[in-house]
Amino acid sequence: MAAAISQLPDRKEQTSILDSIDKELSLLEQKNLLTMDTLDLRNKQFQLLLHSLYSLENELDLSQQESAAELQEKMAAAQNLQQSKQQDASSMDV
Repeated sequence: MAAAISQLPDRKEQTSILDSIDKELSLLEQKNLLTMDTLDLRNKQFQLLLHSLYSLENELDLSQQESAAELQEKMAAAQNLQQSKQQDASSMDV
C-alpha cells in the first residue's frame, strides 16, 4: 500500500493545481458573463435597428401612396379642365 501511495502526486501540488484551475474557471465564468451581456446588448440594438427600418419603410409607403393620390387628383383636374375647354370651344362653334 505504501508503494501505491508513493506513486500518487503530492497533496500540496494537487491543491495548487486545483486552486489554479479554480481561478481559471472563475475568470472564464466572468468572461462568459461579459460576453453574454455584450450579446444581449447587440441583440437589443439589432431589434431597435429592425424596428426603425420597418418604421421608415412604412413612412415611405405612406408617402408614396399620398404622392400617387395627389398625382391622380391633379390628372383628374387636368382632364376635367381639358373637357370643359373642349365643351366651351364646341359650344362657341355652334
